[in-house]
Amino acid sequence: MSYKKTTILYSLVLSMITVLTPSTSLAASDMAEWNKLIKEVQASNPELFRDSSKKSKKSTSSSDKDDDKDKDKDELKKDKEKRKSAKEERKRKKKLTKKLRKAVKNGDYEKVKEYVLAGADASYAKKNGLSLLHIAAAHGNLHIVRVLETHGADYNATTIKDWTPLHHAARFGHLDVVRYLMGKGASMYQINSDGKNPYTLARQLHHEDITKYMDIWRKYH
Repeated sequence: MSYKKTTILYSLVLSMITVLTPSTSLAASDMAEWNKLIKEVQASNPELFRDSSKKSKKSTSSSDKDDDKDKDKDELKKDKEKRKSAKEERKRKKKLTKKLRKAVKNGDYEKVKEYVLAGADASYAKKNGLSLLHIAAAHGNLHIVRVLETHGADYNATTIKDWTPLHHAARFGHLDVVRYLMGKGASMYQINSDGKNPYTLARQLHHEDITKYMDIWRKYH
């Protein structure tokens, strides 16, 4: 059907829709003609007769999909930011822990406290199991031992040769550290790879103040 004829038919249909009311009655021949015109217009302009509800549903569905996509993008963005933040935090703590290791070796109590409170890992240990608490106990730094232990360092931590911080404190004769660790629960009966416990080490190295303390401890515990 030519564009001109389609336009004429479309105009005719619109005119009849405008003129007719629900109470208007048509003759059978007029109704047949009317249906014929409707079909011709429908055939040439199907867009005019599409179900608007389908368009609405399609539009709604499309809108929902767009909303879901936006939500997914937001979630991905938040997840990416969270991972980035966690990575930066791990990097920050790693740097602080490196500084803490140096401060423990140097016996710098103020720096140790500063780094631990800032988030450094007080329970850090090397691959052989030697922890910062082992080092502080061996050096006899009671204040540093306290800070590390109260911030997560394990007082019964063992090296690959089964040495505990108490072994080190007993070996080097640091009674105040021995008393603190045992008061927290460190075992004087823990045997290392040489078959020695903290008590036998103190006795062999003639740390009589430590052996006397352990004798009293053993009597009442």
